[in-house]
Amino acid sequence: MSDSETKRLLGKKQGKSNESYQAVTAPALDAFAYEEFSGRGGRTCPTCHGTGRISKDQETDLVALIPYDDDRLKPSKTKQYVVLAVVLCLVASGLCLFFVLPRSVTISPIKISNYTVSIEDNQTTTYIDLVYLFEVKNTNFFNVQLLNITADVNYGWPQVSVGSGYLLKSFNVPSLSTVQVPVKIKTEFSEDNGLSFVGKFCVGEYSHSLVMQFNVMMTSSYLKHSEENSANTYTYINCGNNIKHIG
Repeated sequence: MSDSETKRLLGKKQGKSNESYQAVTAPALDAFAYEEFSGRGGRTCPTCHGTGRISKDQETDLVALIPYDDDRLKPSKTKQYVVLAVVLCLVASGLCLFFVLPRSVTISPIKISNYTVSIEDNQTTTYIDLVYLFEVKNTNFFNVQLLNITADVNYGWPQVSVGSGYLLKSFNVPSLSTVQVPVKIKTEFSEDNGLSFVGKFCVGEYSHSLVMQFNVMMTSSYLKHSEENSANTYTYINCGNNIKHIG
């Protein structure tokens, strides 16, 4: 066989192979319709009608089914987030209770800062005017308004009321602070309460220390809430000092 015949045969074979390759080239996927191969009882998908696609009008109406064991149904660190949220809520609640929960405002007697004794010339009536110093303590984290302080004074046994005093004006007690509050008190020992003998005791050769009981009541207000606190104390007063005679 000559060279020319050989080239002619090779050319024919190469042409046939190209035609065969072009014949088996897969057509575009759009040319095939979607079908379910489920045997003889199979049906065309009612959603996409066998096309394998859904229209844009159906995108908001259809629901995608996800397998139960799909990872998208298992958010990571859910328990940690829940525990952290609970802990933060408990801490915030505890802090609110710690700072906002009201605490009692206390009052306690300190001392009598000064006093004067006035005795009538007939020694039947004695007046003792004094200033009692009290300590008011506010342990809250907010200011407290001190509305009033009243003090009732008793003497003898059985006890007889001899005087009283009160706070002249209200004021605010700052948070977490302690203030000293002076209260003016007036007492009287006379025939009206059966204690006219006190004057003779005070001017006698042997002066007596009077033991008086002070019953104190404090009224305070905070967070639209009113509260009362009390304190009781016994105090000695030497009525032989600071005597002033009156007619």
